[in-house]
Amino acid sequence: MENKGAFYPFVWPTPDAFGIGLVIGLFGIALLIYIVYKYLESKEQKRIHNYQLFLFQAKRKGLNNFQFKILKNMAFYLKLSNPKELVSNSDLFESILPDFIEYLKKQTEGDENILGIFRDLSTIYERLYTAGSQRKPLESMADIQEGEILYFTTERGGVYLGKTSGRGGNFIALKLFTPAKNLRIFENETAVSLHALRINDAEYLINTVTMGIDGNIVKVKISDDLTREREFRHPYINVVIPGVITVVSLTGEAEPEQIECSILKINEYECVLRISVPLEYGREYPISFELSKFKFNINSRIVSSKTVETESVYYLTFKFLDMTDPGKVILTRYIAESMQ
Repeated sequence: MENKGAFYPFVWPTPDAFGIGLVIGLFGIALLIYIVYKYLESKEQKRIHNYQLFLFQAKRKGLNNFQFKILKNMAFYLKLSNPKELVSNSDLFESILPDFIEYLKKQTEGDENILGIFRDLSTIYERLYTAGSQRKPLESMADIQEGEILYFTTERGGVYLGKTSGRGGNFIALKLFTPAKNLRIFENETAVSLHALRINDAEYLINTVTMGIDGNIVKVKISDDLTREREFRHPYINVVIPGVITVVSLTGEAEPEQIECSILKINEYECVLRISVPLEYGREYPISFELSKFKFNINSRIVSSKTVETESVYYLTFKFLDMTDPGKVILTRYIAESMQ
C-alpha cells in the first residue's frame, strides 16, 4: 500500500505488520540493552561504594595495609556482596577461619610466615571486635578472658589459632580453627608456646603444655611462665576539656587551692593538661572534670612535664590512680566512640 502525502509525487511506503513488529522489536532490544547496562552500572557503583566504605571502616579501626589485604581476601573468599559486614560481624569472621586457614597454609610456605599471618589475624580480631572493651593487663594466664583469640606453636613447628571457650580448675579450653583430625598430636601432653595479643596493652608469651583434646577443643594448662614481650602504647585522643586540679596543703592548715586547667589529650590511664602554675612531683593531685555528663574526680600523679617559658605555660602528663568502675566504663566508651 502506498501513501501519497504532502510531498507528492513522492510515494511513501506504508509499513506492513512485519515492518511495524520489526521496528518495535529493535526498539525493545535497544531498551533492554539500556536497562541491563544501567543495572550493571548501578551494581558496579554500589560495589565500589561498598568497597570504599569497607576500606574506610577497616582503616579507621587501625588496620595496616597487609591486615586489610587479609580481610579483603576473606571477603573475596566468602563472595560477600557487601564486605563491610566483616568489620562488624565477629561470628562471620570466625565462621570462615577454618577453611581460610587451610587455604592460607596451601598458599604460604614456611611456618614462620603462617605465624606472622596468625599474629595479624589476632590483631585484626582485636581491632575490629574487642578494641573498646575494658580489660586489665595480664598478671597471670588465669586472667585470660573467654572469647579472646590466641595462637600457639609446638616444638615441632606447628602453628594453631584458637579462641578461648571455657576453663576448668587448672586449664583453659581453646576452640581451634582447624579440623579435629589435625589435633591428634594433642591427645598426649605437648609443650606449646602460647601467644596472647591485646591491643592497647601488650603482647604476652606463655610457656605451657596441653592436657588433652575434646573434638576441636584443646585443654591448655594454666602456667605461671608468663612474659610480657612487647607493650603497646595507649593511644591518646585530642580533646579540650576544662578541669580543676586541687592542691591540698601538706600541713592541713590552709584551705585546699583549686587551679583551673585544660585537658588536651586523654586515654584510659593518663591525661595531658595545660596549666599556668608549676606543681610539685611526688604528690597526688585530685583532678575534676566532666565527660559525657559524668563528673570525674580522680587522684592522679605527675609522670612528665614540659614548660613553655615564653608563655608561662606548663604541660603536665598525669597518671590516673583510682578511677571508679563507672568512670572507667564511661571513659573507655567515650574514647572508643571518638576513635571510630
